[in-house]
Formats: sequence, C-alpha cells, structure tokens
Amino acid sequence: MRSVRPAGVVALALLSSAVVAMGLVAPANAFELVPPQQQGRTHHDQHGEHHLRGAHTQASTSASGSGLLSYHGGNGGIGVTTGAPKVYVVFWGNQWGTQTTNVNGYSVFSNDAMGVAPRVQGFLKGLGTNGELWSGVMTESCEGVAVGATSCPASAAHVGYPTGGALAGVLYDNAVAAPTTASDTEIAQEAVNAAVTFGNTTAASNRSAQYVIVSPSGLHPGGFNAPLKWCAWHDGTSGYGVTSGAGGPIAFTNLPYLTDVGGSCGANYVNSGTAGAADGVTIVEGHEYAETITDQLPSGGWYDAAGYENSDKCAWVGSISTSPFPSNGAQNIALATGAFPVQANFSNTANACAVAAPIVSGTSTTVTFNSTPGNQSGPIGTPVSVSAAATSSDVTKTITYSATGLPGGLTINSSTGLISGTPNAAILASPVKVTSTTSDGAVATASFTWTISNVGANTVTVNTIATKSSGKGKAATQTATATDNQALQKLTWSATGLPAGVTINATTGTMSGTATTAGAYTVVVKATDLTTAFGTTTFTWNVTAPVVTNPGAQSTARRKVVSLQIVATDPGATMTYSASGLPTGLSINATTGKITGTTNNSIATKNVTVTVRDSNAVSTVISFQWKIV
Repeated sequence: MRSVRPAGVVALALLSSAVVAMGLVAPANAFELVPPQQQGRTHHDQHGEHHLRGAHTQASTSASGSGLLSYHGGNGGIGVTTGAPKVYVVFWGNQWGTQTTNVNGYSVFSNDAMGVAPRVQGFLKGLGTNGELWSGVMTESCEGVAVGATSCPASAAHVGYPTGGALAGVLYDNAVAAPTTASDTEIAQEAVNAAVTFGNTTAASNRSAQYVIVSPSGLHPGGFNAPLKWCAWHDGTSGYGVTSGAGGPIAFTNLPYLTDVGGSCGANYVNSGTAGAADGVTIVEGHEYAETITDQLPSGGWYDAAGYENSDKCAWVGSISTSPFPSNGAQNIALATGAFPVQANFSNTANACAVAAPIVSGTSTTVTFNSTPGNQSGPIGTPVSVSAAATSSDVTKTITYSATGLPGGLTINSSTGLISGTPNAAILASPVKVTSTTSDGAVATASFTWTISNVGANTVTVNTIATKSSGKGKAATQTATATDNQALQKLTWSATGLPAGVTINATTGTMSGTATTAGAYTVVVKATDLTTAFGTTTFTWNVTAPVVTNPGAQSTARRKVVSLQIVATDPGATMTYSASGLPTGLSINATTGKITGTTNNSIATKNVTVTVRDSNAVSTVISFQWKIV
C-alpha cells in the first residue's frame, strides 16, 4: 500500500538523500526526517508520510512539490473534516508505565522521560484557542467541489475550525504490551479498537474524528527507526483487513516516540537546549493533524500534482533558529495551554507556505431541532415519551442522537431522537443535554432539566456525627452530610445547641467558629429539602478547658516525704501536667498531676507554677508559694 500514491498512506520522510538513491519504500503519507545544514532535497514521491528532516536545507523557505493543491473527489464521500476536528489520543501498550494525572489534567506516565504524552495533549487541547490562526490555513480546503478544483466557493463545506480545542479524548491501552515492531494492520486495528472504546461506533460519530496512536519509547511501530526512514504517517483504515466496529473507515495516525531519534525528527528545530528537545513532537503531530483534516481518508482530499499534501509542501522550510528567519518557517504558536512549535502549511490563497490565515467558514450542513423539549417533570414509575427530533438542511445526511443527564430508566433512540422509558429514581432538575449530529459532522444541542418526583413524601437522612471535641478559644469545624431519596435535591441546614461562637452554614452544613465557653453541648442538626421533608441527627460537642483547683500555699519541713495531688477536671479531653519552681527534690507526674519527692535540708521559699494542658491544646495555669522550713 505504501509504494504508490493511490494507496493512501501519508508520512514525514528521512533526512538523507540516500533514501532515494537506495530506493527505500516509505509509507505513502510519511513525514520526512529533518535535514542537516545544506542537505540536498529528497522525497519518496509518496503522499502523506512525514519524511525525515532532509527535504530542504534549513534556510530554504520555498514550498516543495508541484504547484497548487487540488481536490481529488473524496473517498467514500469524505474529502475533508467538515465538522470541528476531534482528536482521540491513544497511548498504546503497558510499556508507558504507571499513569497519573498532572495539575493540567493531562495523563502522564512513569516511563515517559521526555514528556511526550502531556505535550501531545496540551498541543491538541490548545488548538482553536487564543484566536490562533494556524488552524485557519486548513479551513481554506473544502469538499463537494469538482475534481481538480484549486479553490472553494463560500457555499462549499470547508474544513472545520477546532474551537475550544481539538482534543476529544485520551485512552491508556495498557491491557498488554504494544508490539516491538507493530505492523500497519495492528496499528489500524488499535485505532478501530479505540473508536469502539470511546463509543464512536457509527460513521456519523467518526465523521470529524481522527485517532492518534502514540507508541512508547524504544518501539518500532510500522517499522519506525528500523532503519529510520520517516517520522510519522496518517491513513484511513480501509484496506488493512481490520475488524469492523467503527461504522466504516476511520482516520488514524501512527505517531512513534519521536524523541528516540532526536534531531532527525525535529529536536531543537525551533527552541534550543532542553526546552526544544521535544520540538519534533508537535511539529510532526501538527503536520499529520493538518494533513488528516484536509485529506481525511487518503487519497480523496487535497494534494498537488506531485502527491504532496499541504504539510508535505512546507516540511522543514526553516525555523526561528535559522538566520534570516523565514516568516513562514517553523515557529512557536501561543495557545491557551502554552506555546508549541509547529510548521507552516501550504495555502493556495497565498500560493505559499503560511503559518496563519483567516478562518474560512463556508456554508455547510446545518441541523435544527424541530422543537425544544422544554423542562420536564413527572413521578417515578410513570412511562415517558418525549421527542427531541431534529431536521438536517441536507436531507441526504442522516442524523444520530445522543443524550446526557437523563433520569434513570430513560434512554434516547439514536435514530429518531425519541426519549422513552419508565423513570426509576427521583431526581430534581437533572441537566439534560441532547446532541444531534449529521453524518457530515454538523451538530446541534438542546438543553433542559428533568425532575422526577417520589410518590409520596421525600425522605432526608442526615448521617451520624461522632462525638466532637475542640478546645475553648480554638477554631473548629464539623461538616454534616445527608442523603435525599430525590437526587440533586437542595438541602437547607440548621442546628440547635451549638457552643457559643459556633454557627452552621445553611448551604453546606459546615459548622465552624471558635467556642468561647467550655462544656458538653448536645447539638441537633437538621437538613430540610425543597419539599419541606427533613431529617435530623444528634451528637455531643465537648468544648474543653482544664479546670484546676489551686492547692494554696504549702509549708513543709526539711527532709520530709511529700505527696500533693493537683486536682483538675476537663470532660472529653486528656490532660498533661508540668510545673516550674518546685522545691529541690520534688517533681510532678505529667500524667497524674501528683507532686512527690523528699525535701532537702535547706530552708527555702519557692514560687510554684503548675500548667495543665489538654488534648485540644488548651492550658490553665495556677501559682502558689511553697516554703521549706
């Protein structure tokens, strides 16, 4: 499939001019390797492969290939991604190690030393944010025009802009290890498996989707780096003999662990030092993404007479690190998720490589709900039938329906939009969102609430609270929780018997404050829902502070055995004792508070201080005089 243009695989090629001389066979859509300074131009003449860095000298700013991009009629009715692009990223194989989540919400892995995973996620999530116009270049392309067309009328369905981000989902497939040298078919099958896992099992759900299969370090997916001929490639799953399940062919990318080959696939192409060590990750993934949305199922989209897609024509044309800096060279773009290096893509409008262009919004299919369902309500056990049907502006496009937030027992018919069933659990104002999607990716949503009430009164149950202990003068909190047999009910909290200085938050049920008076308090907490149903619980709140009895002045003869108990009480707390100024030979037991010992032979007068501290860090201090006579 990779030896001729119609086969459809697309990739970025090798650096070395020896590739051509040796007659190496590369994927039809492979991305080339990056060239060394003054490396001669090389290309496999096969569309879609991201070649090794070597197609241009680093200072070159001219586009590769032959002439303008032209449309090639689509593949199975699909030419470009007309809806907002949705990218699903799959980290394939348990060799990635342990998965955790970082502060940005990205999946990170213990065996991802170069941080490839969060970089890919951050880049894709950031596309379509900050008003970035790198994606605008791709929106010039469209479908539904004549074969050979090099421009698109306003009425055509253009490539969609990824408003708010292109990242649609992340999957860690760690069931088994990924193959050391996965075949192309195994990679295609992994893409189909991912589509099924994400629930994208229809042609409509995959119309604007693509799946990026990212392999861990040290592997050779599709023959990558064995030897090194290309950096990545994209394709459609047709022709690979994969098991069906995604509703038809889907777009996917083979993205190896590019930092394994360093500068050959873009390391430090834009940024120097450690900051640029993974430059190639987004340069190459951006290349494959841009080609996929303009030639979704190769080779029915846009490419030139030499088989070069939009990104092929502009691969490795120089960067901000070259002098003079080409304005259309690889550079960082500012997204809401950070700055990421990307390459330019070919613009027919400019007849040149372009890093930015205005967003084109052509007239494409629209989908409209026949009527808005409006907020719904009803009791448990009563059958429901509510239509959320929509109409497409293009009657040839089928509509698929989905819904979130439906009360238990209700489902939506994916073909008709009819919501039906018998609700089996009470819920208050559940936020329901119905989505209708046409087979070419047009989307409309309708939002409303749905309340299911109990038959009879609601039941509120306040959870038991254990005995609470806090110190007098110390800040303290205690949160009450409760359940209502109508989900999403709103509860209002109140309490009686709280220690002075402590109040309850009527919304959250949190009791907080600084108690001013010691004692044992019987607290009753009450939660009341919107139907006036309520529940209560009772607990004891001990506010502690040691109460110590001063033994008064003491007088003891020399060389006498002493035993003096310091009497203290503090219900709900444990106490420890300490003393200073005791006559020589005497000491206090830290646990019992008893002063014992034998006085010495010296006459003395001592000022004694005893401190009693409880388990809530509240202390009471007494003082008295002790004479040895």
